[in-house]
Amino acid sequence: MAFLITLEIDFTAEHPFPDIGIVDFFCSAAQLVIECDGNYWHSLPEVIIRDARKDRLLAAQGIFMLRLSETDINHQFEQVCQRIKDALVR
Repeated sequence: MAFLITLEIDFTAEHPFPDIGIVDFFCSAAQLVIECDGNYWHSLPEVIIRDARKDRLLAAQGIFMLRLSETDINHQFEQVCQRIKDALVR
């Protein structure tokens, strides 16, 4: 992800969490998961339910979830970078 590289953040892509599934990016030092949500797929009812379950299970482990929409990723570079920075220092 260009945002994480630009911000020089150490991360693991497609990181597996037992009983939860794979997340797009995991920054272990900050206990931060970043998910990049495609507009179409993440609007489907079954995916909304799955995402909410994943969010709850990660939060129960003390891991913060940051979801970024496809639209924001493609059109709001500076704002997305700021949201990531804010999540790192929460």
